Amino acid sequence: MAMARHQTGASSPRPPSSSNASPPPTPSSTATARGSTTLHPSILQPRVAVVLNVPPPWHPWLFALRLLSCLPAVWWGLPSALHLVMRLYPGPNHYTIVPTFISQDEGDLTPHALIESALATIWCFACGYLSFFFTDCLMSRWLINYTPQATIVRLLTIDAVNAYVTLTVLSLFGGFNDPRLLLPGWISIATTLTVCYHITHQKINIRKETSTSINVFSIASYISMVTLLIRMLIYQPDYPTIPLIARVRWIWQEGMGIALRVKGSIERVEL
Repeated sequence: MAMARHQTGASSPRPPSSSNASPPPTPSSTATARGSTTLHPSILQPRVAVVLNVPPPWHPWLFALRLLSCLPAVWWGLPSALHLVMRLYPGPNHYTIVPTFISQDEGDLTPHALIESALATIWCFACGYLSFFFTDCLMSRWLINYTPQATIVRLLTIDAVNAYVTLTVLSLFGGFNDPRLLLPGWISIATTLTVCYHITHQKINIRKETSTSINVFSIASYISMVTLLIRMLIYQPDYPTIPLIARVRWIWQEGMGIALRVKGSIERVEL
């Protein structure tokens, strides 16, 4: 029995050496190998169009129609920004380039209107950014399911809808009658675009711009919140004074007084 047991042990196959065996490829390594051969799109070549092997003649059209989604924000936001700049730096003919739908009240721009116009410009740029990536998300879905021609027709449609909705919202909020009312209008548009973008984004497997869109909305919200708090602290006389702010003001006034006295002493010595 010992002889049989010895023969059985000798006839059993030996396991392969670990130094000669190669591990099977993992999905991550396969994805890395595939990604190394992926073409890098240029500025006129949308990434999804390159990945889906859309014919190159369609790439500029897709890029242009995707960029066209920013036109409503530029068209109705740029006059507000120009109006703000012209009022900050007045000249002899500074009213001539401001469109007629912007109210041109006589006198200087009040601090309240200045703050609201600046915040409206920030939210306008946020709307343009969100419009671009919302349209890009829709284009990605359409290119997967439809031909480039059908995708272009749909892009033209969504651009027209975006322009109409922007015009309607700004009109309902009265932004064309008073520039100060542009701020709530742009905030409403940005909120709607953010919600629509994230609902649409759940249908495709592209997650790159999700955190960026949240950051854009969050940064604009934070700037608006801080600005409005500062406005309440400075321009509302019945608002309670924060002890820290009162202390900083006292230190600033004392410092300015000391600086003025030192300056006066130096001027007297020189005379």
